[in-house]
Parts: sequence; structure tokens; C-alpha cells
Amino acid sequence: MDSTTTNTNINKTSGDNKRKRFIIVKRPKDKVEEYDEEKETPPTIVEQKQQQQQQQQVEPKTKNTLAEYISQLSEQELIVMKIANEHLKTSFDLEKSSGYLQYLRKEQIAKEQIAKEQIAKEQIAK
Repeated sequence: MDSTTTNTNINKTSGDNKRKRFIIVKRPKDKVEEYDEEKETPPTIVEQKQQQQQQQQVEPKTKNTLAEYISQLSEQELIVMKIANEHLKTSFDLEKSSGYLQYLRKEQIAKEQIAKEQIAKEQIAK
């Protein structure tokens, strides 16, 4: 097993003689994960372009939901968001904020509930 060694100098003085003591600490090297071709293959250029196009199609929806989320915030929540944006600057991301994620979950649950109700109405009509 390969290992890396770390030398630490400790100076000890005993009278006029200075001795150095070396402590050797052996640590195992990080394990390197092997690439398994059967499990995962790298995406082709075509697949990468398709993924980029899908992401671009999602972005307008995200902008709409962000606008909807901001419009439903109270005055106090808007002030808190403004302060967070000022203090965190570039590290502030509204899309990753806990309030926005909760809003998205509620929206998803509401959409699922509406879909279930429509399916139930269709089954009753038949």
C-alpha cells in the first residue's frame, strides 16, 4: 500500500545540545475510483447538446415561477430577501433558497392534486 509521509519537526533543548525529533505519520493515499464502462458511459456530443437545449427550455419556466414566488411574498419577506441579497451578494441564489424550494413543493403538490381530481372526474363521467 502506498502511503504519504509527513515529517513534523519538534525542537527539544537540553542544555546546549539541540536535538530534532522527527515523527513520521503514515496516511493512506486517497482511493481512486475506477471507471466502469458497463455502468456509465460518457455522454456523446449530441447528448450534451440535447441536455443543454432541455436546460434552456426549463429556464423560462423557472423565471416565471420566480416571478410568481416573488409576487406572493409579504413586505417583510421582501425586506429579508433584499438584506440577504445585499449581505451574501454573488453567493445568494433565490432558486436554492429554502422558501423558494418550499414554494415549488407546494405548487407541485397542488398540481398533482388537480390532476388527481381531473382523473377522478373522468372516471365518474365514464
